[in-house]
Amino acid sequence: MNERSFVRQAVREIQLMCREHSNAVNVPQRDICFMVRVFMLDYLSGAPMPAGEYQRMKDELCQKFIEPDLPSMQTIRLQLVVDESFLLERQSVEEQLDVNEKEAEVHLKKAVNIEVINERQEAEVLDALQAAILVYTRLKHGVQTQSSLNSSSSLLKAAGPRRRPLRDPLHRIKLPARFSIVSFFSQLETDSCPQNATERRGPFQVPKVHGAAMLHKKTWNAAQSTKEEGPDHEKMEMDRVNEAEMEAALESIFPRHSYRKWMLMEPEPKSTQLEEIGNIVMGIWLFNKHAGRGGKHLEDASVAYQERSERARQQIAVELEQAEQDVTNRMMVTEFWQRFRNKQRNIQNLRDEMHHRFQYIKFLEVLKKEEEDGATSMADLTEKYRKALKTLVSIIGDRASVPKHLVYPLFSTVGSIHVIMQEELLYLKARLRALEIVLLYGRLRNSELKIMDLRRARRWLKTRDTFSVKPAASEDTKGQMPELSTKLSSPSGKSGVQYISATQMGAYLLDGEPPTPELEGFCVVTMVDRKGLAVPGKTDLGTLRYRSKFYTFADLECMKRFSDSPEQYLEKVKVVAKEIPQLIRLLGFHRDLWQATNISQVLGDIEQPLGCDIGTQTPVHFRDRFIDYSYEWSEWGLRRRAIHLANLRNKGTHSSQTVISHLHRDNEVQVWLPKAAETQSKKHGATKMPKKLRYIRGLRGPPDVQMNVVNVQLEV
Repeated sequence: MNERSFVRQAVREIQLMCREHSNAVNVPQRDICFMVRVFMLDYLSGAPMPAGEYQRMKDELCQKFIEPDLPSMQTIRLQLVVDESFLLERQSVEEQLDVNEKEAEVHLKKAVNIEVINERQEAEVLDALQAAILVYTRLKHGVQTQSSLNSSSSLLKAAGPRRRPLRDPLHRIKLPARFSIVSFFSQLETDSCPQNATERRGPFQVPKVHGAAMLHKKTWNAAQSTKEEGPDHEKMEMDRVNEAEMEAALESIFPRHSYRKWMLMEPEPKSTQLEEIGNIVMGIWLFNKHAGRGGKHLEDASVAYQERSERARQQIAVELEQAEQDVTNRMMVTEFWQRFRNKQRNIQNLRDEMHHRFQYIKFLEVLKKEEEDGATSMADLTEKYRKALKTLVSIIGDRASVPKHLVYPLFSTVGSIHVIMQEELLYLKARLRALEIVLLYGRLRNSELKIMDLRRARRWLKTRDTFSVKPAASEDTKGQMPELSTKLSSPSGKSGVQYISATQMGAYLLDGEPPTPELEGFCVVTMVDRKGLAVPGKTDLGTLRYRSKFYTFADLECMKRFSDSPEQYLEKVKVVAKEIPQLIRLLGFHRDLWQATNISQVLGDIEQPLGCDIGTQTPVHFRDRFIDYSYEWSEWGLRRRAIHLANLRNKGTHSSQTVISHLHRDNEVQVWLPKAAETQSKKHGATKMPKKLRYIRGLRGPPDVQMNVVNVQLEV
């Protein structure tokens, strides 16, 4: 049995044991699989788990899962659910982008391959080409309609994951050095315009002069066609208005009379020009929205992003402040209980609650960092976007036509930036959904922290130094730092351990930021000596560098202990993490040391339900049938069954066959040999079927002749 099969079997058995308890029926396979993986950390080298150890694992895990309100189980559930949410939300956005890209590619190829076969079908072919270009532009730039949403949902299952990595949004804007579409349209106008209109060749006709009338007409017709249909058709009205505005923008740069000549080009330049046309059309549409001449139903990505991101950051800041205060309160009560009370279970529960709060803070900090990075990228994109629109306004102004080589690159830039802003908006929505999951599972149930204990701890701490999560280094501690630095740098000190003060960390910056401490910044000495108590290290005390890794500590005494025996503490903290599974994710062991506990590995071990197509047919009228097929109606049959059962009581097993002896006995069989004759039957006769004949006499002759039938059977 391989490792994955063993894990699945253990998950099934533990889940079956948990179902015997009413309060643990809905234990997810994900949680059980993670705990089984933690127990298997000692057997990853391939050594089989003994039967006694396997049974002990099942009993312990079942006992934990029947108490779901324990702080340790709440922390594990928080870690697994949030990690799964992060993974699935990222995959959903990538799949959605991939589906839109594939659909846009389909319509792009469709537009490139359209040809005019005869003059009768020319109008239909030109309409199909225009529709394909509009659909391609809408899909590429993320303008969703009701029909596109329905088609995307059907293709989402068939689409694979987005393989290319997402780069920095500011580096995804690629403008060609020479716009081939400009030269193409210039050539079209040169060929189609009369010779006396050479002064009008080449300029771009501003949509507000030539396209605005058609846009107003199409928009008015679309609105009037759905005006009396009620509020149920608002989405259809929005789609029609958007289509009319996009069609007007397309007509202003790619008129319908140019389609036929464009179809005669090679497929490769046609594909390149359609991509440029899509960006330019989107840029014109956005420019009209900016000028107040359209785009009423077009979403402003920058405004929507800013509003949602600001609300999310405010909510994260409030939750972070409250969570840090919860950690401070629990640390005070833990210190008070360890000095004056000996309730080990209460102290352990408070320690587990601190793990939950620290993990909650870590998740909020991750979301906060992503929100800040996303807001910075969106701000830069918005600045470029508004700068391009401002330049367009200054170039176009009130003029009826402008040179194409001036406005087309700017329109394309606006359209390209809009694509990236839509992607950033999708990722923001995914982060907001993940934030809801974090807030939902970040609430502690049945907390061990009581108001009276907190008041007593505060009164006790008033007589001592104030205990905080990150207090500043005292003067005595600062005075001992040079002594510690001299000790570690001396030849008699432990080799491999180097003390780095807070001012010296500038020499170890990575991309302008200080290196991330190991164990997520928690003090390894406190974690080992105080049985899993998580205390963040203080960076103002300095950092110890050991084997190119950096460690922070709660106080100077912890630094000295670690410098005396670093390997011993690093090995012991692994043992502590195995005993307290929620520390594996909190300390970062799931990334490199124990990758078997990573969420992707855990989700891969879960058995997926088997799906099949099945149909049932029921009768129209149900009738109850009272048929007992084992019923015996014969009295003598019942007598025979009774005698048979009575005889079985006196029977005994006199021989048996095992797997080894099965079909291995030498037996002799005596039979009568067949007789040397043609047949072996009691009657002598032929072996074929008899031949039956029928003769009729008297068919012809005088009237007084009588007919007679003679039957003959011949043995052959």
